[in-house]
Amino acid sequence: MSFHFLKYKGYRSSGGLFVCTAILLSSCQLIFPFKKKQKLAQLWMIESGSFKLARNCTMLQLNSDSTYTLLSLTGADSGQWIQQNQQVHLQYRAGNIHATNIYFRIKPIKNNQLEFWEYDDDSYADKRTTGMLKASPMGKHKTANPVAFAMNQWRIPPDSAETPAAIKKRTLQYLQFVEACYQFAVDNKLEILPTDWFPQPIQMYFSNGVRMAYANELDDWNSCFFSTEQATQGYMYISSALRKIKLKTTDNKFDRNLDCLQQLIAEITAMEELPPTEESNRKETDN
Repeated sequence: MSFHFLKYKGYRSSGGLFVCTAILLSSCQLIFPFKKKQKLAQLWMIESGSFKLARNCTMLQLNSDSTYTLLSLTGADSGQWIQQNQQVHLQYRAGNIHATNIYFRIKPIKNNQLEFWEYDDDSYADKRTTGMLKASPMGKHKTANPVAFAMNQWRIPPDSAETPAAIKKRTLQYLQFVEACYQFAVDNKLEILPTDWFPQPIQMYFSNGVRMAYANELDDWNSCFFSTEQATQGYMYISSALRKIKLKTTDNKFDRNLDCLQQLIAEITAMEELPPTEESNRKETDN
C-alpha cells in the first residue's frame, strides 16, 4: 500500500532557525494526554503512513465550523467533518481527489502529533482498518488562509477545454493562492516556507531573484489544466508579466516574493486574454 511522503523544500528568510508554528483555527475542545490541550480543529500536515483514501494528500484542514479541506498537489476535496469521541467522519461534498466519505479513529502521539487510523466504514471495526497516517499541526493563520477550499479551486482540472477568460482566471486564482501562502509566512514571521505541496511554475525560493520553471518542472502545473497547451497559456501569462515587474529590494525573501506576486496579479489582471491555439482544445491521449 503506497503513500505520498511529503518532503518539504523550503528556504530561509532573515533570522535564525525556523520553527513551524501551529495553525489554531478555532475552539474545538478535545482533551488528549498532551502537556497542553490539543485542538483537532486546525491544519494538519500529512507526514507519513499508508492511507488508502487520502493517498498523495499533503494537507488536511479541519475547521471549527465543521467543514474540512483535503489537499493534494493537483486536487482538493471539501465537506463536513463529524467527531464522536476519537472517531472522525469526513463527509465528502465537493472536489476531485476521492469523492467519497472517509472514516478515522485518532490517536495522540508525541510532539502534539496525531495518528489517523482509517477504516472502511462507520463500524470502525479493527479488522477493517485500511491504513494509518501521521499528521502534525501547522502555523497560525491571521489575515490569509491558503488552505481554504475556496483558495484551491485552481487545483481541480476542468472536464472540457476552457475559454481564454477561464484560463486567465485559473492562473490568477493560483497566484492569489501563492500570495496567501507568502502573506501567511510574513504574518507569522516564518523563516522557511514549505513549497512541495503546490505546483511552482514560477520558482521563488532563490536568494538572488526568481525565475520561471523549466519544462521538466511543470508536470504538476500542467495537471491542473485541461491540456498541456492550456497550461502553457497560463504559464505565458505569468512569464509575460514577470518581465514587467521590479523585484523589491529587501533581505526578507517572503516580503520580496509577496510584493512580486502582488505586481504579477495586477499585471495579468490588466492583460488582454491570450488567444487559444488549435491544440489547446484537444485533450492529450495519455492524460
